[in-house]
Amino acid sequence: EVKLDRGGQGRSRIAPTDGYSPPITVEPPQRPSAPAAVTKLKAQIAEQLARAAGYYDTGLEDFRAGRFAKAESSLYLATRYDARNPIYADLFRQAQFRARQARAVTYVQLAMQAEQYQNHKDAITNYRKAVDCDPEEGIAYARLGRLVREHEEDPREALNLVRKAVSKEPRRIEFRVQLA
Repeated sequence: EVKLDRGGQGRSRIAPTDGYSPPITVEPPQRPSAPAAVTKLKAQIAEQLARAAGYYDTGLEDFRAGRFAKAESSLYLATRYDARNPIYADLFRQAQFRARQARAVTYVQLAMQAEQYQNHKDAITNYRKAVDCDPEEGIAYARLGRLVREHEEDPREALNLVRKAVSKEPRRIEFRVQLA
């Protein structure tokens, strides 16, 4: 108990006790019983697997329709919800590869259009984006190599790009001539 005197200073006074202090009882926090926690966990896992199956179905439909970028997105989510499913992972890799190839084709087309209008800066930018997609065809590498040699004057990079074009398509004579 604290009493204040007139000066505002507090003086503490301890209340008298008879020496008995009641025991302090603390109850442990309530935990859900083991079966309830296991049931909840199983329900969460079942929900994740159901979401994964839904995303897989959507991704498979998009993949079959040739919408590889959309399929890639859906299948990515399917693999995140069910990372252990090899079927999901395999189809995701296929969709990812095909989406990358489709992006490369788009960038090559944009770069060729830019070349037609003598816009070498945009052509180089789009060819670089195409090369970043690692296309199966060597055209992006060969054209970028030629533009880099002519406009950026970097013979080492140009040589490496044309070598890559030849390695992608070894039977194309024009790439071999450009390499020579």
